[in-house]
Amino acid sequence: FCKLHEVEIQGIADGEVAKGIVGYNPIIAGQLTREEITELGCTAELRIEDDSLPFITDNQNYIYHCKFENGIQNPRELDNNLLEIDGVIDTGLFIDMASKVIIGTSNGTRIIE
Repeated sequence: FCKLHEVEIQGIADGEVAKGIVGYNPIIAGQLTREEITELGCTAELRIEDDSLPFITDNQNYIYHCKFENGIQNPRELDNNLLEIDGVIDTGLFIDMASKVIIGTSNGTRIIE
């Protein structure tokens, strides 16, 4: 890890006792990923299916919906910071991918080019 994280040890065993036991991986479980995402100034909620289980992508990944109460001041910097977090595969910021944004609201349509 790049940073130090608290780790709770629930048991210690030698190789004979621990055969077949798979350790808890906080990155795969999303624990560290979510914690580090929220350190960037947002709330992060795991996408949940109708059956109350986490949504899993075709590539066996989870999706967090991040809400930045004060907006995103520097999308490129945020994108880079998110991608530096272990466990983050991609973001939905679409940096350098669009030349036009069409925003539809109840007050009409706004086009940003």
